[in-house]
Amino acid sequence: EQDQSSNSVAPLRMVVISDTHGFEGALSKFVSEEDGNPHSNDFLLPQADVLLHCGDFAASGSRKTQRAAARRLDEFLARQTHIPEKIVVQGNHDPDSTAKVLFPSSKAIYVRSSSTITVNGVHVALEPFSRRMAYRNSRRQSASASSAASSFPKCDILVSHEPPKHVLDLTYHGFSAGSFYLKDLVERAEHKPRLWLCGHIHESRGIVTKQFKTNEEDESKSTIVINASNANSGRANRIVSGAVVVEIER
Repeated sequence: EQDQSSNSVAPLRMVVISDTHGFEGALSKFVSEEDGNPHSNDFLLPQADVLLHCGDFAASGSRKTQRAAARRLDEFLARQTHIPEKIVVQGNHDPDSTAKVLFPSSKAIYVRSSSTITVNGVHVALEPFSRRMAYRNSRRQSASASSAASSFPKCDILVSHEPPKHVLDLTYHGFSAGSFYLKDLVERAEHKPRLWLCGHIHESRGIVTKQFKTNEEDESKSTIVINASNANSGRANRIVSGAVVVEIER
């Protein structure tokens, strides 16, 4: 059998974007040749194995407006032919579409419910925005810690629209707007994700290392949390930050 040691297997390379709100075409101006893209004027993102959008590609508005936003994102993603896998997690501004294929040109996967996927040997848990479900589930699971722990899948990466409560979730009003539910779910999980990718709070873009635990005796490994929001603070009207490129060992 062929040796699959860490030295012989290349890491999974991801390009992560979030909260583009229809302005994703401007992302290319933040890309340079050092990022693996010598054609920044062609609306291209850096080279990667997978592109992850953490939600809010649209903005609040009519169904017609949201459908137009989906078409624009599909066109943009279809240009990224150098990235074979594309996944879009539903944000709070995104359409609750029942269409089997929302992005026909790019063939991007649109995630509207909790699910898992394996990309080149790396296990990814996907949690779209759903405040109603989060509230209902948190009430149900608060009665059983073991139930909460078993409901979170073993994964290497967690991708959600919302950040965890009190982690990269501070709004410009000074309010902590992250998810209690997701934070509790990870804290109670037996296996913590190595990486947590999110967005939602534009002004809290950044990276931190956090140990999610229920008590001081918990010796769980730390998780790297990245808020990859691209839009300006407050109501989105432009892109102010580029895509995040991150690699994780398989």
